[in-house]
Amino acid sequence: MNALTRTARAAAVLAPTALIGVDLADGASRPGYQLTRHWISHLSLGDRGWLGTVKLVAVGLLVVAIAIGLRGQARAAGATPRRATWRSVTLAGLALMAAAVFPIDPGLNYPPDAAAVQTWHGGLHDIAGLVVVAALAVTAWRLGRDLDLIRAHRGQQADITDKRSTGERADTPDRLAGEQAGPARDPAVWRHLGRGVATLVVTAFLTCATLVTLDHAGLTPGAPGGLFERIAVYAGIAWLGVAAARLLAHRRRPQPASRHTAASVDRQPRANGTADTAARNAGGDNRARRGQMSDSPVTGATPPAESRARPGGCTWRNRERLPAPPPARPE
Repeated sequence: MNALTRTARAAAVLAPTALIGVDLADGASRPGYQLTRHWISHLSLGDRGWLGTVKLVAVGLLVVAIAIGLRGQARAAGATPRRATWRSVTLAGLALMAAAVFPIDPGLNYPPDAAAVQTWHGGLHDIAGLVVVAALAVTAWRLGRDLDLIRAHRGQQADITDKRSTGERADTPDRLAGEQAGPARDPAVWRHLGRGVATLVVTAFLTCATLVTLDHAGLTPGAPGGLFERIAVYAGIAWLGVAAARLLAHRRRPQPASRHTAASVDRQPRANGTADTAARNAGGDNRARRGQMSDSPVTGATPPAESRARPGGCTWRNRERLPAPPPARPE
């Protein structure tokens, strides 16, 4: 594991820890701030607004570091779905930093005694927030798919290794049937988890937007919009950290040999053993018979018993020294 991968794994641990830990600690100690009502971005306002801004920038940089690690591993592994995953992770990190650069407008009675206004940078902040949620949802979906594919890859590698250790040919019908039955006996657990997290992120944020709109309109004062926003963001960033750490810990193993390569390896003579000697003798006997059948003037004629291979085996080099079959007798 190189330094880039180690840094990305550390970022995968620090990103959700920093966002969730600092947000809860800062929000609980702010006078007039309600964790269940106000948004995470409201912590960028007020006397300690700099702390909320630094938090968003730091988490954005950590998320970008995760994306760089996934991109490097995708190049090392070849054509994998992570080539698309790291792009959505990068988008989430950049959107977090954009939300910090363009602060949110005051609203929902925070900061206390501050008038609710609408500015251009507040509008850009809202767009950046939508991009963050959308990128986290897409990333959750893709990370679940990637983890499931890696799990299936490890299972296939283990099956092939077990079959080769027992001396079974790599291209037997049993192996092919096992590969077809693999998804049935190896359910897509990570894929389902990723889809569940993505659905939770989208559903919670839509609920948050609805409650905040009703709160702004004065229909449901004190609605728990901030609570549902935290559910969406916390779930997305926590899943990103866990799944990315597992992906970055995966080491790509060499690809298994193709069917022709495995068959040629299996045909090579093995070290001691009566079973291997019998197999070589049988192979030479079959090749000798096929050579005599091709030289026979009558299609399908069976060569005489004396033309068969001797116990030591027969190859194409000494096939000419065997007696030719007698001509067919007319009926």
